[in-house]
Amino acid sequence: FSLMALFVATVAWLISATVCADDKKKLHAEGTLSSSPDDDNELSVRIRIVEEINSIELRLTGPSDAYFAVGFGSSVMVDTWAVVVSNDGDDGWFEQTLSNHRAGLQNHDKTFSMAQTQFIPQTHQRMVTLQASLSALRSFHPFNVDDYKIDVIWAIGKDHNFVEHTKYGTQTLLYDIDIVADTNIEQNAPAPLIDLGDLTLSALIVVFGFMILCIVLAVYWVW
Repeated sequence: FSLMALFVATVAWLISATVCADDKKKLHAEGTLSSSPDDDNELSVRIRIVEEINSIELRLTGPSDAYFAVGFGSSVMVDTWAVVVSNDGDDGWFEQTLSNHRAGLQNHDKTFSMAQTQFIPQTHQRMVTLQASLSALRSFHPFNVDDYKIDVIWAIGKDHNFVEHTKYGTQTLLYDIDIVADTNIEQNAPAPLIDLGDLTLSALIVVFGFMILCIVLAVYWVW
């Protein structure tokens, strides 16, 4: 009985190790944070996290005649990391660490880069898309591939100056999560020190796992 239990436990470990080694996650969340009959004041946000390519993308869309800000990972202002969009171009947005009912401090070093900015003439809105590598995120970034939701806070100003706001609120966004197999191999990756041929990580785990199992069984029988 003990031998069978050992065998089953080892096989279960091999299966779980293989799944954990190969599986990657895609997370997607978006929502309209503020809406009104006048589309000029609508504020929306989209979050895309793709673990397979080590990427996170934030897209913020809001009014073009005033600043708008979104804080991530919290339902209160204090110590919340936020993105503030106040004008056009790369100088028209910045990162901010909010304080308790105060603006807080602007982060001089941007941790995200602007991938796209666009003016939407039909609705008089501004859209900004920011990107970063998951591995480059810092401790104050509230993005985690193991989360299933994220809290956000938001505000819309009365003009371009990040001083007063006319609207604000909080919302919880739920992630749509997809599990995908990590089958991509970087084309420009350096050659490994040991050529393993066509063996994948999963195959290596299985091979070494069964080698360990054989050793354990041999020791068991000898003992």
